[in-house]
Amino acid sequence: MEGATSRQGTPVPRAHGEPGFERRAARRHPGVGLPEALFQELDRDKATATLAQLLRAGRDPNCTIDSNVPPIIHAIKEDWTEGAALLVHFGAMVDNRGASDSTALGHAIENDWRGSTTFLLQHGADPRKATPEYESSLSFAVDRGSIRALRALLEFDIPVNETDGQGRTALMVAAQWGDRDVAEELLRAGALTELKDRAGDNARDYAEQYGHKEFLAWFTRRMFAVPHGPETKLLGVQGRGWTPTPRG
Repeated sequence: MEGATSRQGTPVPRAHGEPGFERRAARRHPGVGLPEALFQELDRDKATATLAQLLRAGRDPNCTIDSNVPPIIHAIKEDWTEGAALLVHFGAMVDNRGASDSTALGHAIENDWRGSTTFLLQHGADPRKATPEYESSLSFAVDRGSIRALRALLEFDIPVNETDGQGRTALMVAAQWGDRDVAEELLRAGALTELKDRAGDNARDYAEQYGHKEFLAWFTRRMFAVPHGPETKLLGVQGRGWTPTPRG
């Protein structure tokens, strides 16, 4: 089991967009980008009107004049969904990372912005590319304590038991942090308590190894009261808790 990662960090962006938009945009206005200052404008109505005007005039929705960070990331970092919607409409690639470590989705999760997370998922953002730290966007949301973004991911039917390269689930990361509220969200969504990572550790083992005694006591009790999740049903008690089996 690897050491705990910090709940502070910088997420990563990607590249997507409506079919054909990015190719047309590249031909129309190579290198003529958008001013970075536009994304710091406090008057959002004014900024939205200016952005629309610039995009209609042929500015590149995937290029920022003053930096190598794509406009879609600037918009999402400011939680400016209207601006992000305009950029996507004019061909912005939602998974374009540029010089950033995270995609726009990674930044939305990092900042726990539920609306922006939902918007990006609806427009094709790849949840497995949000950040290089985690192959699972759920685990990344848990690591950052971003419970609202986590709910958006779960509502978008991101598999609650998906694993990363070490075989860790989001529930294991929650147990590593001793985060009861996040663990409760995952359990309600159908997270399995007895799954093991590649080292053979399950969520309970993570809580034990990181010394979260209060969480462990709660989690042990909670394992015997897990409600029917969307993907599993509970048939009985074996060993330390319920043994879930696939619906069928």
